[in-house]
Amino acid sequence: MTKAEQLVRQEIRRLGPLPFSKFVELALYHPLYGYYNRKTPQRGKAGDYFTSMQVSSIFPRICARLFSSMKEALGCDQFALIEIGSGDGEFLEGVLHQLNIDKQARGFRVWAVERSRPARDKLVKRLSRFDRCQVIENLDQVEWMGTLEGCIFSNEFFDALPFDRYRFRNGQWREQLVGEQDGALVEMDRDIDKVQPTEVPTILADEIASGHRMEFRPQIAALFEEWGALLSRGYALTIDYGHPREIFLSGPRADGTAMAYFQHTASQALLERVGEQDLTAHVDFTQLVEAGQRHGWRPDFFSSQGVLLSTVGETLISEFLAGGPEDQRHNRAAVVRQLIHPSAMGEKFWALLQSKDAPLPTVLTGLPNRIKRLI
Repeated sequence: MTKAEQLVRQEIRRLGPLPFSKFVELALYHPLYGYYNRKTPQRGKAGDYFTSMQVSSIFPRICARLFSSMKEALGCDQFALIEIGSGDGEFLEGVLHQLNIDKQARGFRVWAVERSRPARDKLVKRLSRFDRCQVIENLDQVEWMGTLEGCIFSNEFFDALPFDRYRFRNGQWREQLVGEQDGALVEMDRDIDKVQPTEVPTILADEIASGHRMEFRPQIAALFEEWGALLSRGYALTIDYGHPREIFLSGPRADGTAMAYFQHTASQALLERVGEQDLTAHVDFTQLVEAGQRHGWRPDFFSSQGVLLSTVGETLISEFLAGGPEDQRHNRAAVVRQLIHPSAMGEKFWALLQSKDAPLPTVLTGLPNRIKRLI
């Protein structure tokens, strides 16, 4: 039994069955025994999963061009780039490197937000050579005089947030909990009217089959409220895997999307290897839009990662494919396909741009926009 599982069992004995989000919080983020606070790698070949950043360095270089377009659209001298969930800093390192190459770094002020202490230590080492770049644990540590304009960016942040699970039975939602039974961790449920109000949408009984399960993240509304209080003008750019809510209500997603990842193998054994495996669920982009609108964030743009990267980064991709040794061109083409092809990451990951008193960046004008699927 892992240390994290021991903690979970202690909490159950103290408080009774736990909301699923509380279980995930302990399993992933406990400061000593949580998955993301281990010193062993989580990402890449030696870890449990890959992100776009591990596939190719072209990803942050393209995003740098998009951030430059945002700064131009805002017309501001000082542009705050805040990455939520920065990991070990590979993304920001690539962005800042490209901004320097493009001679666009002037006016950028960068904050890398990361709650994991081991990851923050790596961030400091990786980003220390860049000026005006600060590593912080949370947004309360942003130090700035006056109004702040810029972009809050996240890549695979929301999918890593703790989530609650609900099952639809007999015309109503029931919350699923984590409890103990016969010496094992088990899932059990309770009536939703016995708990605090949630983000579960109102869905008529004839719109969803009995037994259907969905995941919801209870802290999303608070995040957009915090972001709105921080930025006077600007953008929230989210890149993650997920869908509009209508997809979650369809047959293929009838049992929810929660998965565990261990050594690049996916399973539904969410209550096993507590603290040693990643736990995740697909992002409900409709929930992000609804939460954002309540706090002044306008939904402006929604597109697959493949469309976004291949259009915004067309020139960079061409240079990337044509450059370097001849015998490596096949490998470069393969990583580009992994990022943008619909059967790979291209349509598994989606990009949502929300704005606050800011125009659509010019680089996105004319691109296929699927935002109506979310509103």
